[in-house]
Amino acid sequence: MGLGGSIVGGSYAFENEGPFPVPVFTFRAPSIARVKELIAHQVVHFEVRYDDQGRLAYHLVLPDLPLDPASIPIARKDELAIASGQGIRDMVTTRIVDDEGASIELDEFTRGLTHDFSGTYAEALRIFARAQEEPPDGDSLPKAIQLLRRSLVSPDSRELSTQLLLARCLAARGELGEAITTFLLAVQAARRSWTDPRLLPAAAAPLTDLGLLHQAQQMPAIATICFEHALHLRPNQPAALLGLARVAPLDALRAQHALARVAAIGGREAELVACARAIAPEMGTSAEDLVRNAAADAPRVDLAQWPYARDELGDHDHFLERIQPPDEAPWAEEPEPPIDPVGYRDAPAATRPQATPRDASATPSEPAVAKRPWWKIW
Repeated sequence: MGLGGSIVGGSYAFENEGPFPVPVFTFRAPSIARVKELIAHQVVHFEVRYDDQGRLAYHLVLPDLPLDPASIPIARKDELAIASGQGIRDMVTTRIVDDEGASIELDEFTRGLTHDFSGTYAEALRIFARAQEEPPDGDSLPKAIQLLRRSLVSPDSRELSTQLLLARCLAARGELGEAITTFLLAVQAARRSWTDPRLLPAAAAPLTDLGLLHQAQQMPAIATICFEHALHLRPNQPAALLGLARVAPLDALRAQHALARVAAIGGREAELVACARAIAPEMGTSAEDLVRNAAADAPRVDLAQWPYARDELGDHDHFLERIQPPDEAPWAEEPEPPIDPVGYRDAPAATRPQATPRDASATPSEPAVAKRPWWKIW
């Protein structure tokens, strides 16, 4: 069915939460152990869009792996009930089960976010995909923007996917100021709550897009800040890692480590080569050497480790403070170095980047050890 054969089906049902019915989506797997192995170091993403048969469906996606998603079709008669029910628990309850009764609850990836079950987002996404094949003055992007703006009840909507797609449409149209504002609203939508500034893993996508946009505008300091916060939430996100390498080619260690981590993740060979070619001249080396070194280092990269582990990188308020320009030197903040730009399993101490440990339990003489992400629930 999807995700490399690890998911073989799925369905949804309604459970009672007091007097209210709430939707519960259940994906079926031959083996929970196999699923855990597949998603061990990955963030899980959910999206309501059309499947390959044209049906509106709830999709489970591993955005950082080149695998087909798994999906559960939604009956038209249930769309309103599902849309209403997701607000009762402030999430769409989602789990994976196998025939032996083992299960994985995915609440940490769905809590605090809502989805558009009306089909409006799904239609706008289909139009946006069509726009990629049109000339810049085609009419698809304006149609998608109109649909998405109609779907968003307010700028404070918690429908992150809708906010994110609207921002991407605006950026594709060249409306960069409005695109940046909308990307920031998408990041805001991924706060745990309006009173809790901690960001959900889903915020990594708009943060990465913001970084890429600022990188294209020759604003590397802001781009680096965006990538750092994104990698706090999704440590194995190739787009953010490659973006970080592109904005920091003069920081050879950081760039090489980013390339090595992408090589360890796998499935992004073309993007890795393109990045190496872009940064090789500034690094005074060849793209071939960068790719070769990344491949050699990849087996030593521990994807279970969390290089950008500092708690403040997961705080929305801290992110806004960092990107606000100081009065005297706009956009001049120097990015803070990570504790460990990659997380090596067995790198010799002399080759590992050293930083003052921020852990109260660590002492200056101890090498800083990257933590595991808070969302690693399996």
